[in-house]
Amino acid sequence: LSLSLSFCRYFQHVAGADGQIDAEELQRCLTESGMAAYPRPGGQFSIETCRLMINMLDRDMSGTMGFEEFRELWNVLSFWKNAFQTYDTDRSGTVEAGELAMAIRSFGYNLSPAAVATLVRRYSRHRTGQIQFDDFIACSVRLRLLSGEHCGLWNTNTITRLNACMCTTRHNCEFTFALYFLTCFASPLQLNSSTTFLFSEGFRRRDTMGQGFASLYYDDFISLAMSS
Repeated sequence: LSLSLSFCRYFQHVAGADGQIDAEELQRCLTESGMAAYPRPGGQFSIETCRLMINMLDRDMSGTMGFEEFRELWNVLSFWKNAFQTYDTDRSGTVEAGELAMAIRSFGYNLSPAAVATLVRRYSRHRTGQIQFDDFIACSVRLRLLSGEHCGLWNTNTITRLNACMCTTRHNCEFTFALYFLTCFASPLQLNSSTTFLFSEGFRRRDTMGQGFASLYYDDFISLAMSS
């Protein structure tokens, strides 16, 4: 009870009078609390990663976080940070493809080596093949968003389709282009002509009959969504 009360007071301190936490406030509190500090003290998450975190739990689409959303984020960040520390076996402050694959599997995702390689290309800096903690968190957030994790964790033969009314699960899922595009952009990306072309071409190659829909397995879907 005292821990819950202390956490509530901490939230009130961070949120201020409006009772909501925006991306800048989230960045400051995760830095001050030490949550972002790995492998060295003083680390911080980028503002873009903080926006991703808010988007992940922003059910009322306000662009901010209330107390329950913040508490949920704190719990999942603690879990992800522990996983990163566990699989960063050489304590370099980064994970490579093999370590990333083990961390992702511990989350319940079953991705092929090819899909993991797509994640490494997307989130490693300067083509080093090494993913830093901030980028690992950004990757984890997008995986959760794209997998509809509030509906459960799915294996490689299952895709979750989410709309405003219901969640349905199938061994594979037939996407219209509009639904595919909206689902891929469930997490914020910098939408530009190059990104739009990549997603459109990815769909077109799988719409073999040219009928405006394609059947995707989870592993293929994640590779496509993370390819930009």
